[in-house]
Amino acid sequence: MKDPVIPTVLAGRRVLVTGASSGIGAAMSRSIVSHGGRVAIVARRAERLDGLAKELGSQALALPCDVTDYKELDKIVAKAAVAFGSLDSVVANAGQALVGHIATGDPASWRKLLDVDLFGVLATVRAALPHFADNGPRDVLLVGSTAAATPHEIAGVYSAAKRGVAAVADSLRLELAPRSIRVCLLEPGDIATELRDRAVREEGRPATRPVTGTHTPMAPAELAEIVTFILSRPERIALNHVVVRPTGELTP
Repeated sequence: MKDPVIPTVLAGRRVLVTGASSGIGAAMSRSIVSHGGRVAIVARRAERLDGLAKELGSQALALPCDVTDYKELDKIVAKAAVAFGSLDSVVANAGQALVGHIATGDPASWRKLLDVDLFGVLATVRAALPHFADNGPRDVLLVGSTAAATPHEIAGVYSAAKRGVAAVADSLRLELAPRSIRVCLLEPGDIATELRDRAVREEGRPATRPVTGTHTPMAPAELAEIVTFILSRPERIALNHVVVRPTGELTP
C-alpha cells in the first residue's frame, strides 16, 4: 500500500501566525503545516502554544508573546525570521471580544481591546515586513470580522476596532503594491471559537452579540482551509477581501 499523498500547495512557505494558541489561529497553523508550510506560532499562553508546536513537529516554532508588547514582538518576529531564513507571510489574527454599551462602558476596557485588535495588528505587520523575502509569493493577511459592517448596540467598540482593521488593509494594499506583496482582509461571520466565552462584557450582558439566522457556526478548521487557499494562489493573483459566513447567517 502506498503512503498517502500529502498536499504541498504551501511547500516552502514561511508564515507567522498570531493568536495561534487556540481557535482560528491554531486551526490555521495546522492547515499551513499540513499543506507543506512552516509556521511561527505566536500567542500569550505559552503552555498551549508549546502543546501545539509539539503536535505540529519540526515545521512549527513556538514564540510566546503578547502582541501589545511591541518591543518583545519585534524580538520574537526577528527570531522567527532567523530560524526560517526569512518570512514570506504574516497572519495577524490575535484578538479579543468586548460586549457592552458605549454610554455605560469602561474606557479602560476599550483601550485594552483596541491595543489587541487594532494596534496589535499594526504592530504585527510592522514587525514582520522587514523580514519578508525579496521575491516569491508574499502575503499579509488580516483577520477582521463581519462585525465591521454590522452595527449592534452592544458591540460598538468591537465593531470600531474591526472597521479599523479594514481601513488598515485598504491602506496596506496600496502601500505594499510596489513591492508586489499581497494584502487580504478576511472577514468571518459566526464561528465557534473561545472568543465567545472569553469576551469582556458589561455586567448582565450576554457573552456575545446576537447573530441572526438559522445556521450552524463555522468550525475554525473550515476557515483555516480558506486561509490556505488564499495563501496558495499563484503569485500574480491577489485576493484582497474575503467575507465568509455560514450558510443561513443573516448579518449584512
